[in-house]
Amino acid sequence: MSLLLAGTSISSAAEQKATTTATPAALVVKNNDFNGDTNSDVLSVDTTGRLWLYPGNGAAGWLPRIGYSYGWDAMTAILAPGDFDGDGNADLMSVDSTGYLRLYSSNGKGGWLSWKRFGGGWNAMTSVSGPGDFNGDGHMDLLARQNTGQLWLYPGNGTGGFLSRVAYGYGWNVMTSLRGPGDFDGDTFVDLTARDGNGDLWLYRGNGTGGWLPGRTLIGTSWQNLTAIVTPWDFNGDDKVDLLVRNASGQLYMYRGSGTGGWILPPVLVGSGWNSMTAITA
Repeated sequence: MSLLLAGTSISSAAEQKATTTATPAALVVKNNDFNGDTNSDVLSVDTTGRLWLYPGNGAAGWLPRIGYSYGWDAMTAILAPGDFDGDGNADLMSVDSTGYLRLYSSNGKGGWLSWKRFGGGWNAMTSVSGPGDFNGDGHMDLLARQNTGQLWLYPGNGTGGFLSRVAYGYGWNVMTSLRGPGDFDGDTFVDLTARDGNGDLWLYRGNGTGGWLPGRTLIGTSWQNLTAIVTPWDFNGDDKVDLLVRNASGQLYMYRGSGTGGWILPPVLVGSGWNSMTAITA
């Protein structure tokens, strides 16, 4: 899922590595492995505009972080869509200050080969996220909420581009966070989590063909004071989808997914000082 920078809501991207077989996207949980060690990683932007990679160690911890270039504070959104261009490596996307969408193709070793720009108008989106393969065609997709409150699916074509977008309903502007955590309930289809203005966290279970199963499930309350919700997929190495959350004090906690649509409590502290980051994505 994506992440919007300071002054807007933060969302994170669900990513995944492509395979040569038709493995369902939700079954691959080491989806945001930027450096090629098979563990889930996190990317962030600090207050100076510098981009950082926090490599996960596969056991709910970190290896030494790696700093990249400056200027990322000029991006209005940063998201991790997974292997969007079909080369087997987890990629990065951003929306620049002029409203253009950018794709940064990964080299699979913690860096990027090149970037290209798509059409403009993405500054009309108040949330952009990468849920994984949402429509079940084996390619990574994007979900974007327009400032009108309408939600759109942008299906990836598997080679770094898009098929025709699909419109969903209106009313999604009541949500302060939209995240694609991956297969949170264990049915092999990628899901969506949404936090409303009351701080309630809801699970919308994907049907595997670009829609949702009937109803929604309340999976958290009192989440309104969290300043970031990040979806690293499997962060602790148990093959279940997790969430990372940042509180107002800058502490980063892992909520361990049960694999059946709930949590293994209590949450685990995995870092502090994260309030120096204006953006976090995974």
